[in-house]
Amino acid sequence: NCVLMARVDAYGKDPEGKAGREQRDQIASRIDKWQEPPPARIIKPLAVPDSQPKKRRGGRRLRKQKERYGMTEMRRQQNRVNFNTAEEEIMDGEDTV
Repeated sequence: NCVLMARVDAYGKDPEGKAGREQRDQIASRIDKWQEPPPARIIKPLAVPDSQPKKRRGGRRLRKQKERYGMTEMRRQQNRVNFNTAEEEIMDGEDTV
């Protein structure tokens, strides 16, 4: 900007100074724009997570992990309910377990 104004001044192309005033106004408007505070950031809410677990590929490692943390045969047998048999009741203070 300074170089352009120096050339205009050196060659005497604008004796009234109209180009200089326009440049000055442009620079002042730019400075005013720079001094404005930045716009407030909009806080976006998080997306709703999917209710399904993500798909995993199979393989030896996954099978081993399922085997390690999965239901064992002993646990299955413990969870079974026997029908037509009396269940043991344990009195714990006022509660019946």
